[in-house]
Amino acid sequence: MGAGHYQLLTSKAAAGIAVVRVWGTLANQFLKRHTRIAAPLELGSGVVRRTALVDSDGEPVDDIIVSTGRTSAEPEYWLHLHGNSLVIDKCCALARECKLVDSAAPVWQFSDGIECDAYQILPNVLTLRGATWLLDQIARVRDACAAVARCDDLKQAQAACRELLKRRNVITWFTQPLRVSLVGPPNAGKSSLMNALGDQTASVVSAEPGTTRDWVEVLAELDGFPVAWIDTAGLRSPSDEVEAAGITRTQGLLAETDATVLVLDRTDPAYASAVIQAWPGEPPDCVALNKLDLDASSDAVHALLPAGWATRTVDVSSHTGVGLDDLRVRLLGDTGRRSAVLDHPAAFCDRQVRLCTAAAQAESCNALRSIMFELTGSNRNPPAGSPHGLPQSAG
Repeated sequence: MGAGHYQLLTSKAAAGIAVVRVWGTLANQFLKRHTRIAAPLELGSGVVRRTALVDSDGEPVDDIIVSTGRTSAEPEYWLHLHGNSLVIDKCCALARECKLVDSAAPVWQFSDGIECDAYQILPNVLTLRGATWLLDQIARVRDACAAVARCDDLKQAQAACRELLKRRNVITWFTQPLRVSLVGPPNAGKSSLMNALGDQTASVVSAEPGTTRDWVEVLAELDGFPVAWIDTAGLRSPSDEVEAAGITRTQGLLAETDATVLVLDRTDPAYASAVIQAWPGEPPDCVALNKLDLDASSDAVHALLPAGWATRTVDVSSHTGVGLDDLRVRLLGDTGRRSAVLDHPAAFCDRQVRLCTAAAQAESCNALRSIMFELTGSNRNPPAGSPHGLPQSAG
């Protein structure tokens, strides 16, 4: 294998941990020069050391874990880094400075192109449900392609390809958080509601109006889908320039988020009326009538809602949690994130979208079959520089 090699064992995509393997006769030199481990580690499984990865000047690059292995009689070390592309690139550059050679050997072996696609995208998936869905898609898409290849009816086969394309954006449900802004008047309970929905205390809760002067964002899960809850500055006449700037940003945020929840205090119909009358543009995706624990009757606020808003209304209590599940279900349904969709095959990367699009336009069954065989692929490893990216938005 030569004097020394290094190999990135994980994806370069953002993740909690990245692993770089270094081995060969120069591995000890790399460890001595670019970590704070003074002597070579004893080889063998179970040897683990925490240390710092340092650059050529001895300046720290990352706080890492080093574990040991053995390839034949050669030293072998696994460097467990933080999963940041800059840290990964720096580690690999330091390895090259020590004359370690980038190993071109593939790390993983895949049964076909569809499995390869899935594992290329897997590091970008943000939830366990998303990872499970993606891995299940290997068999679903494979079976769908096989069925299309067997079909002797060109129009039927083309329609099947279009079905795969119809669900091309499902992968983005798990790789891009659903951004939901919580807006409304001060003291309506937006911050308390976000803390309850995000299952963590991220926004300061106070009876003093104008406490939230800018927006606060919390990443969480909504039935296994990644979601970003955004608590915004209260909509009212501002008391100072700082609060005014926060309210202006809130108004601009409405156009940028995927969904908007208008939070109203059911105990204060007068303030709710002022916000409803001043509401800009399209109706909110959902209206949360908060503080159900303080006032079980919402007739007064309901009577203020414009036509069409009533069907978007959910009675909630951020204090007791009542109604929060209804709010979650409504948001998921309104954004198309329905569990039934997940049971069907979907093109989940740029390569599949490109080939399914070509197949849907094929002029003969033989041409369509050829494209399906290319989509499935027999190559077990991704070609260098192959575009396995996430599909672009269909909209």
